[in-house]
Amino acid sequence: MSENLKVIDHAWFVGASVGKSNFRENCINEGKWVSFKDDETNKEKVRSIKKGDRIVLKTSYTKQNNLPFDNKGEYASVMCIKAIGVVTENLGDGKNIKVAWTKIENKKEWFGSPCYRGTIHSVRANDQGNRGLFDFIFLDKAQVFAKQEAQVAYKKQIELKSTAKNRLAQEIIDVLYDYDRLLRLYPVLQLNDNNITIDKTKAKDIITSSGTINWLFVLPNAGVYDTKTFKEKEYHIKMNGKSITFRLSTEWEVPKEVKARGNSSFLTLIALVNEFYKGIIEIKEVNEKWYLYFFGKEKFESADLPEDFQEDESRRFITSLLAKPFVILTGNSGTGKTRIAKQFAKYLQVDVDGKPNYLLVPVGADWTDNTKILGYFNPLANNGSGAYVKTEILELIERANANKHLPYFLILDEMNLSHVERYFADFLSHMEVPDEKFIIDKLRDIEYPKNLFVVGTVNIDETTYMFSPKVLDRANVIEFKPAKDSVLGLFENQSATDEIVPANDGSAEAFLNLAYAVCEGKDDLVDFAKIKDQFTVIYDELDGSGFEFAYRTVSEIKKYILAAKKLQDVNAPEETYIDEQLVQKILPKIHGNQKEIGKLLENLKVICGKANPSDNEEKYPLSYKKIEEMERRLANVRYASFI
Repeated sequence: MSENLKVIDHAWFVGASVGKSNFRENCINEGKWVSFKDDETNKEKVRSIKKGDRIVLKTSYTKQNNLPFDNKGEYASVMCIKAIGVVTENLGDGKNIKVAWTKIENKKEWFGSPCYRGTIHSVRANDQGNRGLFDFIFLDKAQVFAKQEAQVAYKKQIELKSTAKNRLAQEIIDVLYDYDRLLRLYPVLQLNDNNITIDKTKAKDIITSSGTINWLFVLPNAGVYDTKTFKEKEYHIKMNGKSITFRLSTEWEVPKEVKARGNSSFLTLIALVNEFYKGIIEIKEVNEKWYLYFFGKEKFESADLPEDFQEDESRRFITSLLAKPFVILTGNSGTGKTRIAKQFAKYLQVDVDGKPNYLLVPVGADWTDNTKILGYFNPLANNGSGAYVKTEILELIERANANKHLPYFLILDEMNLSHVERYFADFLSHMEVPDEKFIIDKLRDIEYPKNLFVVGTVNIDETTYMFSPKVLDRANVIEFKPAKDSVLGLFENQSATDEIVPANDGSAEAFLNLAYAVCEGKDDLVDFAKIKDQFTVIYDELDGSGFEFAYRTVSEIKKYILAAKKLQDVNAPEETYIDEQLVQKILPKIHGNQKEIGKLLENLKVICGKANPSDNEEKYPLSYKKIEEMERRLANVRYASFI
């Protein structure tokens, strides 16, 4: 590692941990690197690696304690260098390359930016921020931490340029609206007939005077909507189960005690933002200028995720959650279904009042009604006066409603140990009409949280029940089936034990914001006319079979493809995502005997197969492989289903 940096002006940074058993050690010992991502964009990157290229094997995570610089208690991104090498051969299949590795024996950690967290990156030494990184890796120079300490302070600085205080307030509100649609302010917003005010009684530790701050936002039915508001922009949010449109007021009234301190409604707004967006946004005055400092992650992107979430099934799982907050994970027992669900929830973990934003609950065979979900009223409690008995799930729902700026995850392990419709019917209905409330008892109801993501894991054996079309139609179904080499490799190697630690960098909020953006359905990234043509062929084949798809399926397919584009790569081929939706949304509902589905599977197999004999692979390889599996089962036992 004493070569001249001018010679090493470029290197490939590749993942060292992808959830495979002892993947890192196998790569180094066998002189290879393998990509497990199957999308064409990633394969093209791998094919572009040339013989003689430098390559860095790394893994990424976050740390809070025992850092070599003052991180002020915040988490820092870490990239640990496991080995460096030279490419000796590219096999050209978009997956496998041969490498002469040099293993890094002592722990070699790079802190802060740049931190390459995806599976594969092409990195140049002369790009901004990379010179020190290349010195650190290839010349063994120590890292200078002044920049990292500065990064702890903020990730983005915005100068508020307006001179009028109400225009400064408009700049702040625009940032909050773009970030989370003002969700973090919801606890102190009071919805009235003509306006939205800040309720002082709910922000008593911030605003010391009585009453409310009036005319923060103005509703369209107010007489001053066109005279005392900024007319150039309208805001749209959902609050208290209602869709609300409003404008920002130009004239705020404030309590006298606040004015007496030389403050204004503008400074009151700043105090509220600094409190309710603590750790994400801070606003302060420096040299008579106002600045907004942004701490949190602005975008949730696949390239920033740890290697554990870069595998094909993991990417499809995350994309499915973004498209619809209900995902079913199926596969044989011990294939990693529960593990990936819990790991992702833990990666986005945020503790509020000491309680995490996820819950894993094993489903029991005695779940015969919704009391295991929503609880029940016990008339004998409290000496006969009665009391409502809450479940952990109901408490999670309450926490999700109280913290609408965060995603909450409910993992139902072995979901089909009981009939799903018996205990989960309320959820299935509310997912489609989330504005309807859960009826807890005669005196109480509860809002269904739109920030709640439900994951069900499924095993199929003699102790479980099959899903009805009603359930399957409402979820993406992802089958986990580990590769043969990964399974048998455990005889020789220990399983991967890399621990997932919470990102704690705004990723949770960024994930939820992306899910909301996908839900809004802005589809300018996707040519759906082309996708419609593909699904028209599939619909025509399904027509009359009893397995046709309808409005809900089309809507959720569109959201999935949009989520995939936003999460990964807007230029990725649509065929990849069409294939994924075929195998996750269409095929799971097909079941029956030879007479019912034999010809249908045969025709679908033709649609998913090679368009031309000279093609390297099938048009829709995931679907083609699953149809082949269903055909084999049909031939053996005269009946086949997806699960």
